[in-house]
Amino acid sequence: MDSRTTHVDAGRLAVDLVASSVRGALEAAALTRHRAAELSGIPYSTLYRKCEGDGAFNSEELGRLAHVLGLALADLAGGRAA
Repeated sequence: MDSRTTHVDAGRLAVDLVASSVRGALEAAALTRHRAAELSGIPYSTLYRKCEGDGAFNSEELGRLAHVLGLALADLAGGRAA
């Protein structure tokens, strides 16, 4: 395995970890993706896609979600929210 493969795998893992954390936090808060999109100002299609791991959340999106969920950004981004 070369270093490019390792880097890509680590990036994919990070995207999946954050997506899983966001999904878990939404579930724990009993908040639908539709409602979270409304409250955060993130388009529903973007939120849905990124919750499914199809693209990475940026820091602004994570900050908005953390605010809506009453969580620290580090907890949500670090996979400790669920």
